[in-house]
Amino acid sequence: MASALLELRKRAGFKNAKDFAAAEGIAEATYARYESSPEKIPLKSAWQLADRFNVSIDVIVGRQPVDVASLRGEVQEAYDALSERSQASLIDYLSYLEKRDERDAAKRASERRRRYDTLCYRLEQVFLAELEESDPDLFVFGADECMRKAFEKFLSRRIGERQEPEVRDSVAQIMAAYDRAHGTFQHGEWTIDYEITDLRNPRIRMECGAAAHLRGREVTTSSP
Repeated sequence: MASALLELRKRAGFKNAKDFAAAEGIAEATYARYESSPEKIPLKSAWQLADRFNVSIDVIVGRQPVDVASLRGEVQEAYDALSERSQASLIDYLSYLEKRDERDAAKRASERRRRYDTLCYRLEQVFLAELEESDPDLFVFGADECMRKAFEKFLSRRIGERQEPEVRDSVAQIMAAYDRAHGTFQHGEWTIDYEITDLRNPRIRMECGAAAHLRGREVTTSSP
């Protein structure tokens, strides 16, 4: 039965057990034992492998033989009929397609982030304008976490009052955009805040020590 599990793994496109184990989140040594002693595979892992290979659990644990050849689809049979040179060319082309799909997916994700960045920016301007009138102290001196909570509360209130689908269905994405627009990272002794005050002109604020800042004012830099 060990050979059947090995064949199933190879049929799935994994030439070695190490790569397959990594892809499935299984320790390499553990998966090696599965192939050599399938009858000792824990039930939960056996179900995982059965689902992965689309076979019964009896096949995985060695209770039922499997005809690997019968599992080969038309695409696999067409690949097997190719010469080694053509197989290598096909693998190269598939690699190109995978990378192209990755680039396309990254581009779509970037476009979605930009849409939410724009929406977040528009809503934050409304939020800050209201906050300046209703709570000037928080507007000027509010800590970052307090401002974040106030903005999230503003979104909830706006949903309740206006029932805006673009806001109601996108709170998590809007808050993620808010966090991107108010990111902080360390550079030596400096704390550098990246804050989008204008989508066409991001602002970099650098603070050293406990320098305070006025929200929406000029960048301030101070030393200890």
